[in-house]
Amino acid sequence: MSSEILASEVKGGEVSEVRLDVEERVAAMLQTLRRSRVDLPTPDLLERTPISMPAESEFDATAEALGRSFPAGVMLAFDLDDTLLNVSYTCGEDWVPLPDRAMPPADSIQYHRMRRSPWRVLKYGWRLPQRFQYSPQRYPFLRNPQVFVQIRPGLVAALRGLKAAGVRLALVTASARARVEFLLVRLPQLRELFVEGDRLLVAAAEDLLRVSSDLYLQPECYSARSELDTLSLAVHACRPLSLAMKTPWALRQILDAGDYDLLIDDSATTAAHMRANGLGRKVLEIDARQQQTDYVIDILQAARRQLECGLELHSARATASAPVARESAGNRQTGYDPATYPHLRLEDPLYYPLIHLSDRVEARYV
Repeated sequence: MSSEILASEVKGGEVSEVRLDVEERVAAMLQTLRRSRVDLPTPDLLERTPISMPAESEFDATAEALGRSFPAGVMLAFDLDDTLLNVSYTCGEDWVPLPDRAMPPADSIQYHRMRRSPWRVLKYGWRLPQRFQYSPQRYPFLRNPQVFVQIRPGLVAALRGLKAAGVRLALVTASARARVEFLLVRLPQLRELFVEGDRLLVAAAEDLLRVSSDLYLQPECYSARSELDTLSLAVHACRPLSLAMKTPWALRQILDAGDYDLLIDDSATTAAHMRANGLGRKVLEIDARQQQTDYVIDILQAARRQLECGLELHSARATASAPVARESAGNRQTGYDPATYPHLRLEDPLYYPLIHLSDRVEARYV
C-alpha cells in the first residue's frame, strides 16, 4: 500500500489534491488529542540510563510460578498504562506513598545539567525539593505536573514466567511511541519480555491510528480472512475512529505476528467495543485502581480461566470471590507486603505533554 494518502486542499477558492505522508497525517491527528501549549523537556535533559530491577521477593516468585502454569503457544497482549504500569496522575488521591525506607523514585530528568535559580533557592532555602530549585521560565516543562509510574507489583516476574512457559507476549498501548520507547529504554527488563526473535512486539498509538485510518480511507484494500477478522472489522466500522480499537486484526496488521488469544487491558471503552461486536472472550478488563496490591494473582488466574474455558469475564477482580480464582495461589501467604515489597517507581516527564485526552478522532481530522 502507498505510504502517501490523497487529501483535499483549498487555495484561492479552488480544490486541489495534495499528497500527505502517512506518518505526518497520523502525527497531526494525534496532536488534536493532546493539550495545546504544553512543553516537552528537551531531549538532552532526558535521563536514558537503564534502571536495574530491585531484588525479587517471595511474592515475585509466586507470580512467576503462576505464569509458568500457562499453556505454551498462546499469545497475550498487554496494555501499558494502568495495566503493566500504575500512573500517579490517573491514580490521583489513591496513589499510595512508599514507605520511608523504600527506594525513592528514579529521576528521569538530568537535573544536574540544569542551572538552579539562585532567587528560588534564597527565597525557599536549599531544602526545597530538587525539581523546584529551577526556574520554569528557563525550563518551561517544569510547569507540567510531575508524574511517576510504578511497575505493578509482581507483573515483571509474572511476564517472565509466561515467557518461560512459551507464551508469546505483545504490548499494545494508546500511548505515544516516543514515550513508550523512552520507558522501554529505562526499563530494559520489561522491554526484553516483548522481544521475539529479532522483532519487538510493541504497538503504540501511531500504529493503532495508522491502521484504523487506512481502513477508513481505503476499505477496499482490506478483506476478512476469518470469522475473527469479520468481528474485528465490525469494531473498526464503529465511528468515530478510536485508539481503543485494539482488535486481533489490528495487531496482526501492525506486528505481523498472528492473532492474540487474549488482550489484558484496563480500558472500559476497549472492552465495550469488543463485547458489543462478539469479541468479549478476547478481552479481560482489569481494575486500574489496584496499584499496590497482589492483584496480579487475580489477573493471571482470570486470564488462565478465560483461555481454558472460553468464558467472557467482565473483570479480573470479579473472579476473586469465585472458588477457581485463587485455587492454588494462597494469596495471603504469597509474601506480598506493601511495606517491604521492592516497588520500582520512576519519574515520567513525557506522560503529561503526550497524554491523549480522548481516544476518539473526529472524521474531519482523518
